[in-house]
Amino acid sequence: MDCDVVSVGGAHTSRDVSSILVPVAGGPHSGRAVDVARCLAEKHGAWVELLHVVPETGDDEFLADAEGYVTAANERLDEFEGVDEWILEADDAAEAIIDQSQYYDVTVLGAPQKHRLHEFVFGSTTEDVRSSAYSTVISVERRNGRESLLNNWLRTE
Repeated sequence: MDCDVVSVGGAHTSRDVSSILVPVAGGPHSGRAVDVARCLAEKHGAWVELLHVVPETGDDEFLADAEGYVTAANERLDEFEGVDEWILEADDAAEAIIDQSQYYDVTVLGAPQKHRLHEFVFGSTTEDVRSSAYSTVISVERRNGRESLLNNWLRTE
């Protein structure tokens, strides 16, 4: 796997991996997080759940973006069959992911894409999940060749 950093943390470590939660967004590390989740799922025969959290506003634009993220992530899994995808409405994405993490053995997500100062002032969903999740958390960062899950859809070749 060609990635620069894979960090493992979280409050719970499980020897058995039967389910993996993968919160996806349009950030540069989400695609690699999906790749890592697939490798882990194939090794352990686990199920992958792709999740995107949208605000409870019911805004059609948020829902359309969310559908694009989970569809792109599912397409990145190629022919992997043990996958499900869903969109969750919640006011706080980090809280929603943390709450859902209790139902999975592992949570895999992309590293924060914000600068350190921005993270310090406003917080980071990834850091909040890493520090409070109920499951083992794997954070994936690809420093070189940053890519978004939507890169294939946005190319103008």
